[in-house]
Amino acid sequence: MKRGNVPGLAPVQLCVPDSADMRARFRGAFLGCAIGDALGRPFEMMSRTDRRLSAKLDALLKSSAPLAYSDDTQMTIAVAESLLRVGTVAPDDVLATLAENYDAARGYGHGTTRMLHAFARGESHAATWADGSMGSGGAVRVVPIACVHHDANDLLASAAEATALVTHAHATGRAGAVAHAAALAAVLDAPTDRVTFDAIAVAILRHDAVARTPLRSKVEQIGPLLDASADGAAAVAALGNGLSVDEAMPLALFCFMRWAPDFAAVVRNTIACGGDTDTIAAMSGAYCGALVGEQGIDARWLERLENGPKGRDYLRALADECFVVHERGGT
Repeated sequence: MKRGNVPGLAPVQLCVPDSADMRARFRGAFLGCAIGDALGRPFEMMSRTDRRLSAKLDALLKSSAPLAYSDDTQMTIAVAESLLRVGTVAPDDVLATLAENYDAARGYGHGTTRMLHAFARGESHAATWADGSMGSGGAVRVVPIACVHHDANDLLASAAEATALVTHAHATGRAGAVAHAAALAAVLDAPTDRVTFDAIAVAILRHDAVARTPLRSKVEQIGPLLDASADGAAAVAALGNGLSVDEAMPLALFCFMRWAPDFAAVVRNTIACGGDTDTIAAMSGAYCGALVGEQGIDARWLERLENGPKGRDYLRALADECFVVHERGGT
């Protein structure tokens, strides 16, 4: 039975994409994350049913105004910098690099802000929440981990979880990082014309860290939604669209599988779902960018993405460095 294939694409078959293609797909993952983040940022926590959302979104997509990313991309950059500098996931260095990159104007959450400020002062940075955060911040930033370790399942999972643990002690928060990294890795592992939801679901649910959390049931609901060609409203009703990673990550994966390989359709329909729009669109944008590569992203959006010291050219450079590390056999 068909299980949510990207429209017109055949079932997964294992093969190794050529180097030029993989380099472009690493760039696509980084840039897709940043563009989804930047486009989704102005609509964060707007209701899907808010009549203003669609009109404002259409206006933004047609505009030529610069696009500025949020804390989601800023943290992704920090994880890449730490990984490339140290050569492995070193939790203390990840946290230090997150603190070095902190920029209040990017819109960090209250808990992360408190934690990073405490760390910068040399004080205890214990979790703000008694059981740790279930938010998506630990997940959205794992793009560099997924790129470098996309063909090494155990290392991928341990690295993603370790990267999240510095700020997300809750089991679901950490599982979200593993799930997002596993999904992104599965996209990178497959040829661009051989991506199926079943293959991605297997890649996610093989990890016990995910299977023991509410993420399991949410991921299992995506296939039937795709088979029914569900719209965004039905997906939000089933999966949620909130700040918790067990809502954000499954909705991002649904939107990717529902509207890929059209990058613009993936991002637009993700944002139209409302809720935590910047983070969810950063995730779906990373998936679709990893599928279609940089060349599959609207050039007008790429030109609008901010290009300061850590803008689009820097993101390309980080992606290229991750590609070199991966070609050498990982960190």
